[in-house]
Amino acid sequence: MGGIAGGLYAELTRPVDPAVSRAMGDAIAHRGPDGGSYWQAPGVGLVRRRQSIIDLAVGEQRLRNEFRTLIG
Repeated sequence: MGGIAGGLYAELTRPVDPAVSRAMGDAIAHRGPDGGSYWQAPGVGLVRRRQSIIDLAVGEQRLRNEFRTLIG
């Protein structure tokens, strides 16, 4: 399984409180207890949780944008 959560402020210059992102990640930790990451930008905070079923050493899945650059 796994899970994602996030928040977006209408005022995009408003910083997202890292404690809020951590709280969202904690709230969905049961969906992905094997790993996760946080990503923040002005006005946006995303959380990803990962659950491995049969895991490979290269099983870590990182978030990437449309340019295939690492974002979290």
